[in-house]
Amino acid sequence: MGHLEIAFVLEWLAELEHQLAAMRVLSEEIVARPGDARARAAVGRLYASVALTSTKIELLRERVLEQITAPTLATRELGLAARTNVIAMHLTALRVSMVPPDYFIGRFKMLADVQAFVLDQIGRINANWLRERKRLVAQDAGDGSESAREALVRVALGNAEIAFALIGRAPDLAHFLRHGARSHLPVVRTACRVIAAVVDARLPRGAPDGGPGR
Repeated sequence: MGHLEIAFVLEWLAELEHQLAAMRVLSEEIVARPGDARARAAVGRLYASVALTSTKIELLRERVLEQITAPTLATRELGLAARTNVIAMHLTALRVSMVPPDYFIGRFKMLADVQAFVLDQIGRINANWLRERKRLVAQDAGDGSESAREALVRVALGNAEIAFALIGRAPDLAHFLRHGARSHLPVVRTACRVIAAVVDARLPRGAPDGGPGR
């Protein structure tokens, strides 16, 4: 699966999850109303189905992400490039007018700060990884075996993968992604949900904010 296909699948999953979240909220409202017990029971079954589908979406997302962190060295290298391209594509799709001020805390005062921080982080990760890979490939592995050299490359690649996951641990970025993932604007919502999935930032489940400009 190429990085574009992965991006599209993550987008579809994020949008489907958003629609299910809205259905879940509506189901809760209907069940809470007094009225026909049979209708409430039917909605209760719908709610259970939505919850089950949401769980399956999460499992499917994990399987998709496994495609870019597969155990083979070549696939993992492609996966690192895929992460970079997916993040850059969605981050640069955002516009200032789409993002309200309360999305920003800490070091972020505006959208440009978020974009600069994330792009700088992934740029540094990739630069460090490529420099280390070049050094390891060029040097003698010690015992002269290809397997020993490949083991060192795997360690360096693993460090790069860990660094990607640590991006999502930044509190101010997590705050931005959490708010953006609940935006009523599909571009913002999808971008933040996909980026959060790629950098392993955990988002709370729920319906979009839905307020004007959010």
